[in-house]
Amino acid sequence: MQQGDWPLATQCVYQSVLQLDAVLRATAVLASTLSTALEHDLATLQTLAFQVLEYGDFQDRWDVAKVFSALGGILTHADAIAPLSGTGSGTESGTESGTESGGSVPNRLESLISPLIDCLQDDAHDPELHWFVTRILSEFRQADVQAALIDLLKTSDTADLQDIAATALAGFGATAVPALTPLLEVERTRLLAVQTLARIREPACVEPLMQVLHDDDPAVRAAAIAALGSTRDRRIPHLLIEALQDPNAAVRQAAVTNLGFRADLLPQVDLVVLIQSLLTDINPTVCQQSAIALSRLATPTATVALADTAQSPQSPLTLQIECVRALGWMSTRPAITALHSVLHHLLANWTTYPAPADVVLELIKALGRTKSAELQHHATLHLIAYLQSCPPLLQTPAIKQAIALELATLGDPSALDALLHLATDSELSVKLHAIAALKHLNPTQAHQQLTAWAADESKSDAIRQAAAIALQEWG
Repeated sequence: MQQGDWPLATQCVYQSVLQLDAVLRATAVLASTLSTALEHDLATLQTLAFQVLEYGDFQDRWDVAKVFSALGGILTHADAIAPLSGTGSGTESGTESGTESGGSVPNRLESLISPLIDCLQDDAHDPELHWFVTRILSEFRQADVQAALIDLLKTSDTADLQDIAATALAGFGATAVPALTPLLEVERTRLLAVQTLARIREPACVEPLMQVLHDDDPAVRAAAIAALGSTRDRRIPHLLIEALQDPNAAVRQAAVTNLGFRADLLPQVDLVVLIQSLLTDINPTVCQQSAIALSRLATPTATVALADTAQSPQSPLTLQIECVRALGWMSTRPAITALHSVLHHLLANWTTYPAPADVVLELIKALGRTKSAELQHHATLHLIAYLQSCPPLLQTPAIKQAIALELATLGDPSALDALLHLATDSELSVKLHAIAALKHLNPTQAHQQLTAWAADESKSDAIRQAAAIALQEWG
């Protein structure tokens, strides 16, 4: 919703805040104190904003949250240019809105923050209001705000409130870590504390997270492993490798996911062997994540491991497809060769282990995903070879359509003849896909060739008729 669509009351308050802010900035160079009128205007605007927040509907509250953010800025500015009696300037206290926490809050900003904290701690208010207040407080970095958010994590049973409080605390960065660490000692708040520390992503979080790696709750262990995996602390790789043997699947999945991003460890650790063993994990999600991790490592041994799993009849269908996709994402020459080898293997063993059509379609898509110009030529040749040699049972319209689509995507000129033959296919859907591909590849030459075939009396009647139909469908 744009500002112009806000409810009238909210628009009035917001515009008044902007106007008063302009007045303050204009008079800052002229005086070190605020006039009584301006002080009164500030108090009035705050009162109006709180009324909208407390009594408005969801949309009113959503809009007025932006007003509170603007008010925070104007109050901080007012304290900076004209501190109240008995307080230092905002610069001296180091507590401007949006800066690091610490020190006392300037009195005018405190007049905005304190009622919000009181509202948050008042159980008489509805949960929706608490959610909006927490969202508003997340804009400020004062110590009392941090304490209120920590208290909310301790006491709230509402998932939405806990989540927004955790997000707000993450905004405090490393300064929130000392306050969050004691929550790890309490079973009720341990998982929330781990999830909040995970969002902070600071070196100061490493030690607290390491404390819970052997917690009885697998959700806590998994969250800690997921968070630690993004750090480059020298102790972490050993912990990730150890977590690959965790009895809980979520922990193993978090560990293998993170190790997939640690190709830097390959000179010291044979990650491929460790991760390859999880391709046969009892949990399908762990297997699939292991395939993705191997594709990120993209070593020759990882390529072989994925190809072997993709073509094994003992592999579940979903894992075969995931391994094929992983090879496609690699986009390396060994991976392209491996995809062709898997296709060849499936064809060679067709009578013993018929290849599922889903796997074949994924192989075709994976070859078409190739980005390098040099590799695109090889992928094109592999697709053409497959088209010419696959058994009749796999010459389905869906597979031929997929090949036409991927040949167009690859854009290699060597695909022209294969697409021309597909354009004369008996299935209209295949014909249309091939024509679309030809228009993308080389429309002039393709149209000329089809015209020549239609007029060539040395061609069979079937070819001439198919070429004529293709020209009619060309449009």
